[in-house]
Amino acid sequence: MQISKRLTAVSGLITPGCRLADVGTDHGYIPIKLVLSGRIPSAIAMDVNQGPLERARAHIREYHLETQITARLSDGLEQLSPGEADSVLIAGMGGMLTVRILKNGKAVLKQVKELILQPQSDIREVRLFLQEEGFRIAEEDMVEEDGKFYPMMRAVPDGGKKEELSELQLLYGPCLLSGKHPVLLRYLEHERGLLERVQNKLSREETQGALQRREEIAQSLWMNEQAGCRITCSESADHPAEP
Repeated sequence: MQISKRLTAVSGLITPGCRLADVGTDHGYIPIKLVLSGRIPSAIAMDVNQGPLERARAHIREYHLETQITARLSDGLEQLSPGEADSVLIAGMGGMLTVRILKNGKAVLKQVKELILQPQSDIREVRLFLQEEGFRIAEEDMVEEDGKFYPMMRAVPDGGKKEELSELQLLYGPCLLSGKHPVLLRYLEHERGLLERVQNKLSREETQGALQRREEIAQSLWMNEQAGCRITCSESADHPAEP
């Protein structure tokens, strides 16, 4: 089974041998691929919409995996019972929706070994939520596909050893920064270009809103520069001084 570069990278974060709950499974490609390869023993493929779930069921039957993969209609983690899964995967959703699903599924999360998350937006808020709820980001990856950037992470219970992330780490990822990830560097260059274009456009406006937005962009550009230095410079402070 051929799946996208993004989904391949997300699949690679799932610990071998774990029972998977795939939230928002869509076509069911990830659980099917992982079971076929022997990476995981079983999976529950869940989706809030009946249409995608029926497509997932058809693919599961096509590969004769009905005894190993269960398709389940569920709003987030609503239909998952505590102890049914070791890994919870939420990929391709907005960051705030991801946070809402995790908040509503706290009872289930108490018994999982890991969360595999690939939010499409608001990733800072996802990292902040994980920190506040007692999860540690143990691994991260980032891929570029069709001109878009996809950061992703594996989070595990922190065992009561709460680690405070800096604002830079919340924005760009502690593991991506410490690992000097090359795709993160390309993303920073892309982000800087977007911010500078908006900054140039706003330079011709003198409204209160434009002035405030210019200040926000200046701060974002400074954080972008600090993150870039973390990757390209030999040494950099984890908590750089504010300008």
